[in-house]
Amino acid sequence: MRRIFMFLILGTILEMGAFILTAEMWGKPPHLTDPSEYTIGILACLMISVPCLIFDGALTYVVRPAIRVPLTAVCGSAVVAAILFWLAGSSILQLRIPMVMAAICMGICSWLSSEKQKESVSE
Repeated sequence: MRRIFMFLILGTILEMGAFILTAEMWGKPPHLTDPSEYTIGILACLMISVPCLIFDGALTYVVRPAIRVPLTAVCGSAVVAAILFWLAGSSILQLRIPMVMAAICMGICSWLSSEKQKESVSE
């Protein structure tokens, strides 16, 4: 349950913030008054979080957190690259900032959902 919360709620919030920051850096700030942009943004973030949630959950039983966290970060980066390449047909150089942002967000979610992290918080 902790993993689902971390990826679906916290991951979506982190990704929305990261993509708004990325859009600001590119000089194309989103129009935050349009509710359809929020809906599309949340759905896009969930499209990134759900595969990473499944991947991280599967790795929980196979590898320790020191290896799982970077692998989940790479998974998030690959999902973003695949989505943006499929939608926009962008080159890999144009995708590097969103890929890094997604990798950081998914790495944080994976780290916070680990059992060791859960034990250190409860003590």
